[in-house]
Amino acid sequence: MGSLGDILFTAGCYIYTGSAMKGLIKRVTRHVKSKKSLHWHIDYLLDCEFSRILQIHLFPSKRKQECQLNQTVRKKLGAQLDAPGFGASDCSDGCVSHLSYLGKKMP
Repeated sequence: MGSLGDILFTAGCYIYTGSAMKGLIKRVTRHVKSKKSLHWHIDYLLDCEFSRILQIHLFPSKRKQECQLNQTVRKKLGAQLDAPGFGASDCSDGCVSHLSYLGKKMP
């Protein structure tokens, strides 16, 4: 999976937090396309035949808040880390991953 190598994911639901300080709608639109160049970790995951997007929640902001949102969501939902480094290669707030495992069913 890109720079992280091959990752075996546990089947179930995941939540990913990311930011797009310039062009939020453009970034999300790009991620939902089936044909695109693979650049970010999430691109590689979404390129897998077994993955699909169930929901998208947008939180427009003038400052980068993906780490704070990631940590809050993980804590509130009791999510587990399943892919260290995923989406967090540029994280400066101590996030191990910006992809969290929610379990077998949607909360």
